[in-house]
Amino acid sequence: NSFPKKHILWEELNNVVIKDGLLTIDFKNNKLLQKEIQSGSNAKDEQDFNEFCRNKLQPKV
Repeated sequence: NSFPKKHILWEELNNVVIKDGLLTIDFKNNKLLQKEIQSGSNAKDEQDFNEFCRNKLQPKV
């Protein structure tokens, strides 16, 4: 299984997070995508990814 190939804009999203090897993409239109990611990532990778996404999703001032 894979996600369909589609460009998603940050502005379309409420949240993006990886936790316990599960990628969750929460859209503003109430759509939710979840996908198990390949093993090999560690807690530091997840933390870095989540911080990157948090920064991208913060409102521009």
